[in-house]
Amino acid sequence: MKIDRNVYDNMNPLEEGNHIFDKDAKTIYSNISVPVNDKLSLLANYGHIDFQNKKANEIDLYIDYDVSKAMSTEICLDKYL
Repeated sequence: MKIDRNVYDNMNPLEEGNHIFDKDAKTIYSNISVPVNDKLSLLANYGHIDFQNKKANEIDLYIDYDVSKAMSTEICLDKYL
């Protein structure tokens, strides 16, 4: 299975705290995608942000499953640290 779209099209990592919009914010994102088989893939995203002498982290885990050629489903676990 290949993911030919950006899973973050409608989402900003670290949006929970909205600190990515602070004037002095410095953000780093990292992600990895692993196809399990032709219908199932796993994706993990990690974000770290420094802002106003503070720090925040977020971890997003996704499971993407193709039900058919025209439909897929996705489950997301999001943890703001």
